[in-house]
Amino acid sequence: AGVKRSADSSYTGANTYKCSPTHEHSNAHSHFATHYVNYTIPAPNRYINNLNQDNFTLAGICSEINQPVNFSGALTDSTPCSPSKTFTKSLGFRGLPEGNLTLTANHTEADGTPVPPDNLILFMDTNKPTLSITTPAEGSMSLNGSGAMNITYAGACSEINETVSIAANGGTPSATVFCQANSTWMAELDFTTSTNGTLTITASHQDRAGNDAI
Repeated sequence: AGVKRSADSSYTGANTYKCSPTHEHSNAHSHFATHYVNYTIPAPNRYINNLNQDNFTLAGICSEINQPVNFSGALTDSTPCSPSKTFTKSLGFRGLPEGNLTLTANHTEADGTPVPPDNLILFMDTNKPTLSITTPAEGSMSLNGSGAMNITYAGACSEINETVSIAANGGTPSATVFCQANSTWMAELDFTTSTNGTLTITASHQDRAGNDAI
C-alpha cells in the first residue's frame, strides 16, 4: 500500500501501526485481599488495533487456584487461575465495533461465592490512516549538483499532529515531520551525498492506535 513516483527517483508511500485500550479497574478490593481477581496486562492507554486485534493478550492475578476466570462484556471466554494465582489469555476482537469496549473478569471461590469482578475498558481502532506524496510530481526532476540540495517533498496525511517519516534507499537521507492542522505535510531532503541511480523514497504515517497508513 502506498504512493509511488519516479523520475531520477521513485517515491513510495508506506504505512505504520498502533491501537489502544484504556485501563480502568472497578475492583474495590486490594490485590492483597483474600479473594480477588485483577487485570495487570494490558498497561493503561493501549489500543486494540489492526495488528493486534486477532491476538490481544490479557493477564492478571486471581485468588482461587483452578477456578476459572470468566470474561464477559465485549466478548465471552474463560481461562483457569493457575497454581501461581495468575491468569493469562489471548483473545480475538476482530469484527467487534470500533470505540470503547468493556471486558469484565469474573471469578468465584470453590463454594461458588463470587469474587468482586474487575473491569477493563479498551478502545478499539482498526481504521487505517491515509498518506500520499503529491510533490514532486512523478518524472518531474533529476537530482544533480546543487539541484540535489533541499529537495521538497509534500503530500496529504490524515492524522493531525502525528508524525510522517520519509527516507530514501537505506534510510539516508531522511526526515520526520508532523501532519499539520490542514492535513498536509512537508519535508526537505538533501541528496548531495547520495550515489547515482534511481532512488526510492518511502513515507510512513501512523495513527495514535498504531495502525499503518495506506
